[in-house]
Amino acid sequence: MNQVFEKSPKLKKWLRWMETIHDEILGLLRDTSMFWEVQDIIRANPRIQKPSAFNHYLGRTYLSHALAGVRRQIKPHKDSISLVASHYPYRNNSFSK
Repeated sequence: MNQVFEKSPKLKKWLRWMETIHDEILGLLRDTSMFWEVQDIIRANPRIQKPSAFNHYLGRTYLSHALAGVRRQIKPHKDSISLVASHYPYRNNSFSK
């Protein structure tokens, strides 16, 4: 008995969303790593360990970027591709409908 598994439209949409969400979260993790690598460089170099407009800018920019990324993932709107929104339609439903 050979049955071909046919993905429902809902499952196909959910899988596309998961790929997008995965890529966005992975990007945020890479950006976090890069930010802290720059902080390590600053800590290792006493000549640049002083308050500066650039250091403040770097910190504020990273914080804004990270918060925007988190906000995208917790956005519950039905048309938003986010981690939270991806679970609402399926919490009491199957992918086959």
